Amino acid sequence: MRMKKKITFITSGIGTGGAERQLALLAGGLRDRGFKPTIISLSAAPNPLPEFENLETYVCPLEKGLGSPRRFLKLWKKIRQLEPDIIQGWMYAGNLLASILAIGLKPPRVFHSVRASNMDSARYGRQIRLNGLASHFSRATIFNSEAGMDFHKNMGFSASNLQLIPNGIDTDKFSPEPRLRDVLRRNLGFASGDKVVLYVARLDPMKGHKTLLDVALACPEYKFVMAGKDTETLEASSNVTCLGACENIAELYNAADLLVSISNFGEGFPNVIGEAMACGLHVLANDVGDSRAIIGNTGYICASSDAEIVSKQICSIFARRNNVVKPADPRQRILTSFSCNAMVEAYASLYQKEMLDHVSK
Repeated sequence: MRMKKKITFITSGIGTGGAERQLALLAGGLRDRGFKPTIISLSAAPNPLPEFENLETYVCPLEKGLGSPRRFLKLWKKIRQLEPDIIQGWMYAGNLLASILAIGLKPPRVFHSVRASNMDSARYGRQIRLNGLASHFSRATIFNSEAGMDFHKNMGFSASNLQLIPNGIDTDKFSPEPRLRDVLRRNLGFASGDKVVLYVARLDPMKGHKTLLDVALACPEYKFVMAGKDTETLEASSNVTCLGACENIAELYNAADLLVSISNFGEGFPNVIGEAMACGLHVLANDVGDSRAIIGNTGYICASSDAEIVSKQICSIFARRNNVVKPADPRQRILTSFSCNAMVEAYASLYQKEMLDHVSK
């Protein structure tokens, strides 16, 4: 019996975001390995990631819950038309819909994927509980971080079918480009000798924008750049440039001297850390999610997320760079431990084994 190797991904959305970019990388990598990936987005994005343009993608927007009966029925029919070998949920909403839409399919091979760690129960408690219940009926729940796996196990997720597959970084797209440094700095109005601190995150309560704004106030001698959706709305001191959503993130990594990653909760595998490291940029992060495990000995971990302590640590990093040996090469760590190829191979092996087990039965 020849395997069709059809994988249908059901995701919350395909707009700007780390989880969305990982999905696009995964689907593209699986296609290159002979799989037939299809992506169903449960929301319409005004500006979908360009990476989805060359992938088979369907937008089936649903309102809260299961949406209108007509739209849900359309989605139900679409799944049966696709005849997937495996349905892979992506993020909380995608996981729940994957389990519901698989009812009646033979065999109902459903996988879930969780991309976060210690989420705020006040905001996400209902989704976490429902996902925990549904996890007992999926073939596996795949986490991109140890921190996420431990947190959700304690929140009632099935402990018997957890899988860890760290994110993969596109090291072709994110790579050192020294020629971009001076060009982008001039475009931003910075001098070649300015110390530039970069913070990349959408404006969200789980992120640490308020902390970074306070840090910038305490460090007027340095330039700070904030990039991410809605950051252009922030009121900041004169040494902070708020760019909003950016297409040229790789260029920003190359223009900066240090990436700072501060989050209040919820981080699993922060993609911005891996992307910056792939560009050769050293990182200062607080100890959330798997940040410490990703950075290893190539960067710095904040002793606290307090703005005063973070500002002192930034000053210390810049003051001692000319006097001591730098941390290890961040790009080499990404190439060795967190490549896109390794991530895709891990998913491909998992799916292949699942389909082979079915054929042999």
